[in-house]
Amino acid sequence: MTRDAIPWIAPPGTLQRNNQIASAQAAAMGMGGHEALPAGHIPWQAPGQTHMGGTAHLLHVGQQRPPPPVAAPMPAAAGNSAPSGVKICPECGGHPGNHRKGCAMEGSVFDRVKKKPAAAAAAAPPPADLGHATFQQARAQDASIPVGDMEVVDEVTGERQKRVPQVCNASYNLNPILRTQILDSDYFKSLVALTTFDDVVDEVYSKVTYATPFIPSTRSPSSCFCLLYKIFTMQPTYQQVRALLHHADSPYIKIVGILYVRFVVDPREMWDFFEEMMTDKTPVEPGGDGRAKTICQFVKDVIEQLHYFDTILPRIPVPVQRNMAELLLKNEEALNRVEMLKTKLKPGRRVRARFYEDDVEYEAEVLREGKNGMYRVVFTEYGNEQDTAIEDIV
Repeated sequence: MTRDAIPWIAPPGTLQRNNQIASAQAAAMGMGGHEALPAGHIPWQAPGQTHMGGTAHLLHVGQQRPPPPVAAPMPAAAGNSAPSGVKICPECGGHPGNHRKGCAMEGSVFDRVKKKPAAAAAAAPPPADLGHATFQQARAQDASIPVGDMEVVDEVTGERQKRVPQVCNASYNLNPILRTQILDSDYFKSLVALTTFDDVVDEVYSKVTYATPFIPSTRSPSSCFCLLYKIFTMQPTYQQVRALLHHADSPYIKIVGILYVRFVVDPREMWDFFEEMMTDKTPVEPGGDGRAKTICQFVKDVIEQLHYFDTILPRIPVPVQRNMAELLLKNEEALNRVEMLKTKLKPGRRVRARFYEDDVEYEAEVLREGKNGMYRVVFTEYGNEQDTAIEDIV
């Protein structure tokens, strides 16, 4: 924008001098019939060029408009040197926001400079997507494992074991209010005395009798969720998580392991942990209210549902959820087949069974039902006997 569009009132001396210049130039150009310059208007004039000012649009008929004047760079005032690309004030030689005292351009549209983003802001990294980033990148305040330490050495065997990567936010995907209540509870603070994973498992065995987030009829966190949070901070290995899931001493140890997987394990890895539990018929009362369900039903519920008593489970991505729903359906069909087959597998029944030494099916006869879902069969062509899983019997 040129100064032609910026009306202003000049000091009296400057006003008189410029009006005299304008009147003389108007007379020289034969513009006497046109209206006079507005009082106080200062036309812009480039050094060494004919003054056109604010009446450059007033021309005689047939007179061609001269090309627009090209402004020569104005020397910067002492102490007001500006970097390349910064506008220079034509009145005082300063630049936007740094005029000489009394400059009439101060506070005008000349000072409206588009601000560039600060270099620090431009260089700042984008916020991390904690819902899909390993929690190693954003440890909670009470974390005890150094960032990057994804392996531990077993104190007994000396074997290096890999920790299960945690995919969660700073609250381990818990409701922030629930997390705050856990951290503020006296019981959780007392768990600082438990320094090993086995100590925590023993505490689950002795203290946990239900698996709700809060103590019934209160807003105090339950021992189950306090111990679950303690395990979050320990970031267990794959072997330790599987030990929780298949622990034989208490079904609530299994429940804690299932909740651990559901809250912080990458959804793409969940089925690898849960698949082996879909045949677990151990009864458990997660609500402590007398309503029992099996471990496999509990796993199915936490996969398919978002609500868990008084809290919310983290959402599973739709493609992963759909895939697990298909696997659950196939697993249920296989279980139904097994149950139906069990009613038929009586001693003396002729079947086809897989011989494990060469992995080939042969004619066989059921002798008796064994332990852990195995059946003792004899291969009639060869006389070999073998304990065979029901899945390998047709």
